[in-house]
Amino acid sequence: MARERRKIQISEQVRQILSKALLELSNKDLSMVSITRVKATVDLGLMSVYWNLIGSHLLEEGRRVRQLGNVEESLNRAKGLLRAELTKEMKIKRVPDIRFFYDDTLDVQSERLSKFQ
Repeated sequence: MARERRKIQISEQVRQILSKALLELSNKDLSMVSITRVKATVDLGLMSVYWNLIGSHLLEEGRRVRQLGNVEESLNRAKGLLRAELTKEMKIKRVPDIRFFYDDTLDVQSERLSKFQ
């Protein structure tokens, strides 16, 4: 129980730090990225970071796919800087590795809603 609570606390802390760090980066591809959730492994060695692009549903499909690809590349290029920020801000022995995954939850919900309209 205590381990699970610690895992949730660390995941939330990582989400907050990464969200703040993304706002401070001068990369235009990352300016509209929202970190939606972070899931930690049991040993806290790896964080799965789920992200979404604010307003991406308003883009036409081809442009949207290109934009999401650009964002994913930019996130992976910024991984070192983001981990450095985690190192600076977190009070744990070993800073976790991070992997980025596109969060399609909003896309799925939007698609479902459009079927009812």
